[in-house]
Amino acid sequence: MSYYRAIVGAAHRAVRAVLGQDATLTVDGTAYSVRVVYWEPSSTVPVGNVDAIDQRPRVTVHHDDLDNLSITPLVDTVSVSGRLYAIEEVRADGLGRLRLTLSGP
Repeated sequence: MSYYRAIVGAAHRAVRAVLGQDATLTVDGTAYSVRVVYWEPSSTVPVGNVDAIDQRPRVTVHHDDLDNLSITPLVDTVSVSGRLYAIEEVRADGLGRLRLTLSGP
């Protein structure tokens, strides 16, 4: 399993280098610069009489880049691509990355 994790980790680092962008993660009032892969929210889609967002914005960040920070959902924030988001959910993928689901702006 560690060989698999090493391969996945190398692939994620390559993706961050090419597709990643700089972001500011604010945890307990302290700002940290991190490199993330950012997925913008998709456009709205009509669902009956309501417009719904097909995909919520999210970022993926490597756990090692966070220096063991404890992220508190709905309190801590991330600023990426000129937008400030609240962190709604933190989910580990089991391969060394965290997916942060965002809400706002």
